[in-house]
Amino acid sequence: MLVNTYRARLLRLVSLSTGDHDLAETIVQDCFLKAYRARESFRGDCSVSTWLFTIALNVTRDYQRLQKPHFWKSADLTAVKLSDAKSSLTSPEPSPETRLLAEEQADRVQLALKSLSPKQRIVFIMRFIDEMELQEGWKAQNKSVAMFSGEAYNVEMGVSNELFPEERSLPPSSCLFNPTPEDTTNFPASGAAVLSDIVAFSNFIRFLAAPTPSTLGIPGSPSPQSIADGQALFTQVHCNLCHTPALQTGTSSFAAGLSNQSAALYSDLLLHHMGSGLADNVTQGTAGPDEFRTAPLWGLGQRIFFLHDGRATLSNGGLLTAIQEHSGSGSEAKSVINLFQQLNINNSRIC
Repeated sequence: MLVNTYRARLLRLVSLSTGDHDLAETIVQDCFLKAYRARESFRGDCSVSTWLFTIALNVTRDYQRLQKPHFWKSADLTAVKLSDAKSSLTSPEPSPETRLLAEEQADRVQLALKSLSPKQRIVFIMRFIDEMELQEGWKAQNKSVAMFSGEAYNVEMGVSNELFPEERSLPPSSCLFNPTPEDTTNFPASGAAVLSDIVAFSNFIRFLAAPTPSTLGIPGSPSPQSIADGQALFTQVHCNLCHTPALQTGTSSFAAGLSNQSAALYSDLLLHHMGSGLADNVTQGTAGPDEFRTAPLWGLGQRIFFLHDGRATLSNGGLLTAIQEHSGSGSEAKSVINLFQQLNINNSRIC
């Protein structure tokens, strides 16, 4: 019944979205199969057509993501150098023109890679050649701001949602019989009310203004001169190698005002081994027991707890303790902390 009623409309939608009628046929079949398997979870919060169209759009996006042209994957999978991959970047029997274009593309990528710093080069290779996700969170456990928000709703507040639809273990009795997920897209609504809570929360995070570094001093402390001296010493002992003072945003699909902006977050957003002293012995995503993403330092002057577990507080040395905790066995920051400890007392206070 559903197939007869909605097949033509879904096929038209997917065909126009993909430009490929044969692929659209496959996607529509997959859509109806997914709808049949999920029929018990349909609660009638929206019309059947809206439900089916949502499934179809999600399946279409999945297919399009899987079929995107991938530079390195179109090459010989055993190639470890771009020069080795050139001959197989095109079809099995490419024309001379196609082969030439492929070789020029490989040369441009090679030249671009050489212009990057070693850390930037690693990020590029992991993200765009090996197609690893850039993660969010203390230990790189989440793949996007939306995923980060969904986990926070589920883990911190016990609210199941479309990204984390299962209840946490031992929910309170008031939640035992709630339909899940508890937070969903509100299809019958209009405008901003359509958004689920986690999507609205993600947008809220994206549009938060970044803290602005102070150059004029803060009433009481520190003075402008203290800020300038501290910044110089920060670079002198090489804290800036990981706590990169600023990164530039890419092109934003949310708002033009977010594109190509300098973000003074003081982080390279990469994972680093922080040694046995800071290790939490937790493995999440690609991060091992002593690995953490470099914590952004923006807004540092307004914090009272430091480090991932808040162990450094104003009562036990605060920021100075947090710095010294970076020197544990196996820490990538050990040489930087050695330089820091060679500063005199007054300079250490400035840092």
